[in-house]
Amino acid sequence: MMLRLSCISVLFMTFSVMGQWSLDSALIHGDSSISVKWTPDSANTDDAWYIEHGDLCTGSDTVYLHCDFLPGREYKGVAYSYGGEDKWDFFIARLDSGRLAGSHMCHYKSGIDPTKWVTGTDCSGFLCNLWKTSRLNTTGIINSPLFEKIDRKDLRTGDALVKGGAHCVFVVEADNLSEVVIFEASSTVFGCRERIINLTHSYWDDFVAIRNPAVTAIHPSTIHSYKRSKLRFTFRHNRYFSFTYNTDISLKFDIFSLQGQRVYSTTLKNNRVYNLEHLLKQSGIYIITTTCKNEKKSMKFILMQ
Repeated sequence: MMLRLSCISVLFMTFSVMGQWSLDSALIHGDSSISVKWTPDSANTDDAWYIEHGDLCTGSDTVYLHCDFLPGREYKGVAYSYGGEDKWDFFIARLDSGRLAGSHMCHYKSGIDPTKWVTGTDCSGFLCNLWKTSRLNTTGIINSPLFEKIDRKDLRTGDALVKGGAHCVFVVEADNLSEVVIFEASSTVFGCRERIINLTHSYWDDFVAIRNPAVTAIHPSTIHSYKRSKLRFTFRHNRYFSFTYNTDISLKFDIFSLQGQRVYSTTLKNNRVYNLEHLLKQSGIYIITTTCKNEKKSMKFILMQ
């Protein structure tokens, strides 16, 4: 089986501390899930299973007797699969082993567990992975004593919005309730994505704001390292990070806010270690973009004061 895996934008080492899960790690796992690129082959898109187990869909759909994806076409983001909970790396490995790519609730009749044949994740599986908690459905998340119901005005990075029996999303940024940035696994776009929502819209009225106290912004002395053959980033507590560029080829280095404003720009040369301390004056989520020989790579990190 030939499966082509493109470079994803975020490859980190992450870990938990004293039973807590780093907020940075949750964001990194989310970025990996929405950024991973993959190309299914005929084994990943075989219609036979869908024909055998397909059932009536609701609404405007009729009968799903086919895969959502086409062989040989590149896709971005872990595939949506009702009942699934595969992390991005498991998703790629299972595609490579011949698993089918994604499914919908209408893809199988009652009593059929699609995860035996299909790889991907649904919305609650995605959230539970980002929170590093046991698998629960949306109703279970709302009712779990492990989590706290909070007021929407108190939403912050790492919280969730959950509607029992329907959908849930992970909050990336909530400074403005009319422009909340979320991660979600969406059946309507067939996979994991990041988008901006207007939480004041009536669609979100029935969603409950939930906090997982185990997801913490407390930073260990070294958060994680970002490794490539020529570039290494090391992040540390507060506002300190360093990067080493081991090549004589120049590299353009930019830092953007999540809103797209460039806050720092430089060109790196000649095999040096650069330390940037107290460069960024405000807490928030930032995107680092590097460009070398017209190849651009991006990564996201969170800065806490």
